Amino acid sequence: MTPVKKTTSKPSTPRDVENGRLDNGVISIGKLDPGHLDYAVIYEASAQDRIDIVKGGIKASIAKRIVSDLDMPAARTYEALHVSISTINRKAKTDALLRSDEGERVLGLAKLVGQVESMVQGMDGAE
Repeated sequence: MTPVKKTTSKPSTPRDVENGRLDNGVISIGKLDPGHLDYAVIYEASAQDRIDIVKGGIKASIAKRIVSDLDMPAARTYEALHVSISTINRKAKTDALLRSDEGERVLGLAKLVGQVESMVQGMDGAE
């Protein structure tokens, strides 16, 4: 994964695209390529921003991207998220949104990945 840049400013709304943050349910990567999610941005986002993202909807393609970034079997990850693989694949084909409960769990996983990345980067800097 691309190194994550720490930021001190946080978006005030999920539509704060100018700062390359979050865009109404679709996690925006700013100037990075759309195939890469900045998990640290998700982790550092305010609780209200994450709530707004879930309310706006999370695309199934984002969920697929998050699961593919993990080093574990996709089927196991979807099972842990209580999301059907067939649902994800069907919705990803039509660029559809996940239900809010599914999106909330997927976003929670992305936040956890960002938290771990931040912790690992903190340890790397301490050496």
